[in-house]
Amino acid sequence: MINNLLQFNHRFLLPATFLAALSFDVAARASEIHVPQDHPTIQQAIDVAADNSEIIVAPGMYEETIDFLGKSIHLQSSDGPEETVIDASGLGGSVVTAENGEGPDTILEGFTITGGDAGSGGGMYNFAASPTVVNVIFADNSATNGGAVANESGAEPVFQNCVFENNSASNDGGALHNIFFSTATVEDSLFAGNTSSSTGGAVWNSPGTLCNTHVSGTTFCENSPDDISGTWHDGGGNDFPETCPVDIPGDLTGDGQVGGADLGILLSQWGECADPDDCPADLTGSGTVGGADLGILLSNWTT
Repeated sequence: MINNLLQFNHRFLLPATFLAALSFDVAARASEIHVPQDHPTIQQAIDVAADNSEIIVAPGMYEETIDFLGKSIHLQSSDGPEETVIDASGLGGSVVTAENGEGPDTILEGFTITGGDAGSGGGMYNFAASPTVVNVIFADNSATNGGAVANESGAEPVFQNCVFENNSASNDGGALHNIFFSTATVEDSLFAGNTSSSTGGAVWNSPGTLCNTHVSGTTFCENSPDDISGTWHDGGGNDFPETCPVDIPGDLTGDGQVGGADLGILLSQWGECADPDDCPADLTGSGTVGGADLGILLSNWTT
């Protein structure tokens, strides 16, 4: 009788063990959400995501606005900002919103943010929120204040390796607008061709409300009517050229010219790229350095 009972219980232990393992696997996979494979829109993925989830977005154009809803999640593209665009053209409002206490663990990474049109923060609006923004291009957004980004009420976002280009404000802060005790940190970024009708073509910090912007390793060029208005902290390594640097195909040395040194680099990498992700002479992106790449370099020869 005892043996029979043990055998009876054993038959039910195996399924229980299997279900426990299955539950663990489902939970693990649930922390990683793919768009559009699992959900067709980015906002739908955010809606179902739990804290500490990772949302990975495939290349494409996503015509929507999104709200982080106070969640500590890592929203990132799989292939970078040039391939993954969130476009709110014609939708009205900020493209990205963080207004529910989001902190540094709320991360936006690897997107182009464009087409926003709002009262505050055409590209992104942070109200009492401090998200982390990495490798994001804010381009062609508009607002009354903060064409690209508006930070309000103690917001303290961090921007790393970002581009703010051709954003506009009908009042202050063509790209970045800080008000009511807000402080933004900007590192290794570019502000190019942003405009405001008042002050702070690139960055505007409200006077008298303890606002600040900490800036390091960042280039400001061709912003109008000025680059920065209000109090800001210079962390070093910032550059304010009169004209924006031009990306010349074939300029492998980064000196603004194409010449013998660039040709030498190309010839030294001739053939199949050992690492396609680190092969600057592969100007065509084919994975091989060859005649087509040489043709591009020679067509841009300047010295």
